Amino acid sequence: MTNLIDSLPDAHRRVVDQVRHVLSERSKTWRVALVGGAVRDIFAERCPNDLDFVVQGCKSPVLTDSDDHALWVELAAAYGAERNGFGGCRTTIDSIQIDVWNVESNVLRPCVTIEELVGADGGCGGSTFDADCGAIDLADPDELIDGGLAHVMKSGVFELQRARGLGLPKTAIVLGRAAAIVHRYGWTIGPVLADFVRRHMKRDDALQRAEKYASDTGRAHLTAARIRELLCGA
Repeated sequence: MTNLIDSLPDAHRRVVDQVRHVLSERSKTWRVALVGGAVRDIFAERCPNDLDFVVQGCKSPVLTDSDDHALWVELAAAYGAERNGFGGCRTTIDSIQIDVWNVESNVLRPCVTIEELVGADGGCGGSTFDADCGAIDLADPDELIDGGLAHVMKSGVFELQRARGLGLPKTAIVLGRAAAIVHRYGWTIGPVLADFVRRHMKRDDALQRAEKYASDTGRAHLTAARIRELLCGA
C-alpha cells in the first residue's frame, strides 16, 4: 500500500510528522487526520499552501479566552499557537501554516468522528463543497477517508452541498473559495453551484466580500473581476 503522506514534499511531510508526534503522543485515544486542500493537493500532485488537521477524541470545549483547551495547550507549548477564530488553533512550523480543529467541538459542524466530519452531506466542518470531503488518518495513511472527494477528482466537477441559509458573509466565502478551486485545479462547477453563482454574482457587495476573503487568505490575485471570470466561465 502507498503511504499518502509520503506524496507530500519533504518539508510538509516533516511538519505532518511533528504534528502527529505532538498530538498523538498527548493522548493515545486521540485520532489525528489531515483534511482540506492538502488532501486535494496530494492527489493533484501539487504542493500544499498550508496544512489543516482535525483531532477526534479530544472533548475539550471550543477555544475560549482561557488556556485550558487541550489542543491549545499542546500546540502553544510546542510552537506558540494562536487561536484561529474558528474554534481551533493556528501556528507556523518551518514556515508552513497549520490549523488544527477538534472534531467534537468544531464550531461549524460538531461531529463525533472524522468520517462524519468529511461526509458528503456538508464537507469538512461545513465548508459546503464535496471537494473538501476527504481526509487521511495519520495513523493509517494508506487509505483516503472518502466522503466524495474521489468522485470529484475523477469527474473534474465539484458541487455545492448546501445552498440554503447562507448569509452574505458565507455567500462571499463560497464564491471566493469556489473561484480559488477553479483557479488551482481547473475543475468545473456543478449545476447547483452554477445556479448559486448566477443568483449571487449580480450582487456587487457579495463580489467585493469574496475579493476581500481571497485577499485575507493569501489569494490577492483573485480580484472581483477575476472571480467573476473564473466562475462564469467554469
